[in-house]
Amino acid sequence: VYHEFGHVFVDLLGLDNALVRQALKELKGSTIEKTVTEAYPDLSGARLQKEILATAIGEQGAKIERSNPSKLQVILNKIFRAIGKIFGVEPNAAAVLAEQMDKESKTYQQQLKTWLIL
Repeated sequence: VYHEFGHVFVDLLGLDNALVRQALKELKGSTIEKTVTEAYPDLSGARLQKEILATAIGEQGAKIERSNPSKLQVILNKIFRAIGKIFGVEPNAAAVLAEQMDKESKTYQQQLKTWLIL
């Protein structure tokens, strides 16, 4: 699910988005890049980059889904990220994109439920 919505999310943000560029830079030379390139030899350029990033978002999204953190864990993660920023440590960009997508998805689901009840 995250993989497929990752395509939409990346298309909406565009390849010029700073976080998308960062994620693609982090994925350069990765196992994901190699796997996707081998699996889709007909893809190149922007289409290949989008597939690589959608795959990474899918993997990170699966990790989020499996862990399903509590509200306390979410708060702690934010604190740890803030501390990490002080020391120049950043989470990988694909994970950030997956988390953003997860958060937005839950917001839209709640809005839809409210809308359907009215």
